[in-house]
Amino acid sequence: MTGELTPRQRAAVRGLVERGVLSPDQADVVLTELAAASVPSASGTANSPGQRRGGLWEVLGYAGAALVFGGAALLLHMSWEDLGQVARVSILLALAALVTAAGVLVAGGPSRVRSLRPASTPRRRIVAALFVLAAPLVAMAVSTGSQNEWAVPTATAGLVVAVVGYLALPSVPGMLAMGAFSVGVVYAATGDWWPGATMLTAALLVALGGVWIALSLAEWLAERTVGLTGGAFIALLGAQWALGLDSTAWGYGATLALAVVFFGLYVRWQDLPLLVAGIVGVTVSVPEAVWDLTGGALGGPLVVLLAGVALLGAGVFGLRLRKRTGPHGASGDA
Repeated sequence: MTGELTPRQRAAVRGLVERGVLSPDQADVVLTELAAASVPSASGTANSPGQRRGGLWEVLGYAGAALVFGGAALLLHMSWEDLGQVARVSILLALAALVTAAGVLVAGGPSRVRSLRPASTPRRRIVAALFVLAAPLVAMAVSTGSQNEWAVPTATAGLVVAVVGYLALPSVPGMLAMGAFSVGVVYAATGDWWPGATMLTAALLVALGGVWIALSLAEWLAERTVGLTGGAFIALLGAQWALGLDSTAWGYGATLALAVVFFGLYVRWQDLPLLVAGIVGVTVSVPEAVWDLTGGALGGPLVVLLAGVALLGAGVFGLRLRKRTGPHGASGDA
């Protein structure tokens, strides 16, 4: 089956023959290939009815899940105080199992979950969202059933379930869940075992951000850009953790150091999130350093002005760096 070419297309090919660019036989081959290429693919165009129906089913799936959880939350809210601890934990675990089973069912069975990996389809996104929902439900169950006030078991349980769900079906929601719970584990661990150890929390968060960046650069995560953005955010969060305490200098110093590291990584790997993170680090740390070193002598408007200058300077540096390294890591303007 071939498609129909427009008169303008045929006239263009005839013009090439008349000018001697193509021979008549070559023109016939070109016309045949153009006609074959004009046939819509089996999967349809971007706005085909099948794809529009797929989007509709995706919206209906999200709406149905929202209604189910909304109704369950309302029901639990009305009777939660009347339930015992065992009943509460059982309900939360049952909900976690329910959303996981629903994800497997939507995928078409356990063996079909892995086959959803290559392409981004409505079904894949729904399954990924359902798998992610299991993590906070399990974390809530552990928190409800815990006999002490330690937060480490809760955050760890959520992280484990998020990792398992991500391994079953790598996705951006899965990465976001792992990132959130990994930060939660760090914060919970230092809060439970080393309360008041602000510097330790900051250092662990910076290290955690570095792990995320390393995994992303090694192509071990589904979405490199998301992993780099999340890792840079976590690292900068850790660097800023000590601000307002006795380690203010450490906060802006670490932030500025991270900015330099991000610029260096950008030169090597050419990933835009690293460049943006470096610009953000400079923009944040320079006004903080000036404010601290001058003892707050500068007024608020001057600090805002300084922040603008820092942002402008970092942006210009970033643009020059991007132009120098080029889009593929080669030096020069090309």
